[in-house]
Amino acid sequence: MEKFIMVWRNPLLSTLAHFHMQRVSKGSSLQTLDEFIKAANDDNSLQRIFQNTVDEMVKMMKRLSSSGKPLLVISYEDMRGNLPVQLLRLIHFIGKDADCETLDRVFCTVQSEAKMAAKLNTRHKLDLTKTATEIIGERNVTESFRVLVKLSAGLGLIHLEN
Repeated sequence: MEKFIMVWRNPLLSTLAHFHMQRVSKGSSLQTLDEFIKAANDDNSLQRIFQNTVDEMVKMMKRLSSSGKPLLVISYEDMRGNLPVQLLRLIHFIGKDADCETLDRVFCTVQSEAKMAAKLNTRHKLDLTKTATEIIGERNVTESFRVLVKLSAGLGLIHLEN
């Protein structure tokens, strides 16, 4: 049976990554908060990217869930934060049995990759999430998350507790 796996990312973080890639492709990089604010406010580009990101996520979720085929939704942030658990969810979803040797290899690989990434990621990064939320508008960000959560719950992708 055909199954779908959708890995999605926090729309605000996805927007920031997309915005950054656009800047890099144009040959410019934003080094300071002031540069980011000026660039983000030019032609409301950050707001447009954010809205397009949310719209595309909604369309994709509706399209995949309407197929009637099993769908597993995994968040990129969950994978980064706890990859072994997400890999176990994935293994279970695709219906594979994982013996102890396979799981050991997977977890060793995950740990090795995490150590390597930690060594490579030593430079200080500018955290732009708060500023981006201010530029896009906290109400827009909050409402977009509310729409995504409500849609996910309505499609049975997540379960909300009252």
